[in-house]
Amino acid sequence: MAQRNRLPEDMALYAAAPDEAVLGLAPLAIGFLRRNAPFPTGKTPALFRARLLDFCLPAHTLPTRASAEACGLGCGRVPPFLLHEQTIHLGLGEIRVIGGDDIFAAPTLIYHYITEHNYRPPDPFIHAVLNGPAPGSPEHRALLHTLRTG
Repeated sequence: MAQRNRLPEDMALYAAAPDEAVLGLAPLAIGFLRRNAPFPTGKTPALFRARLLDFCLPAHTLPTRASAEACGLGCGRVPPFLLHEQTIHLGLGEIRVIGGDDIFAAPTLIYHYITEHNYRPPDPFIHAVLNGPAPGSPEHRALLHTLRTG
């Protein structure tokens, strides 16, 4: 349980990520939620949720675990589901979202937190998901390639 207490807060530098060593830039942490820690709630736009889910496709994530991590808010493992004929296992990795001057890092469980627990990420993250390079774009693919091989 102590490890969960060390998860980064929203918009804090995510120093545990490999990004800083590889890119010289630590991403900002988003959505590393845990039980008994308050988090903001509220509505998010449908387009944001749809685009966020595309970031969670296996080709667009950084794998961090061999088996899926359970929901940090206590509802167990999230069942896999299909999107664009691909199976998505939330809890196996992290996503990176490119914003104007920042890169954001979030667990793939963020989608579950938003849709099932009404979590509302910070506005800069929502803006980056909606307006930044899309998952699978040349910029996003280059970022993931650098992080995977760095």
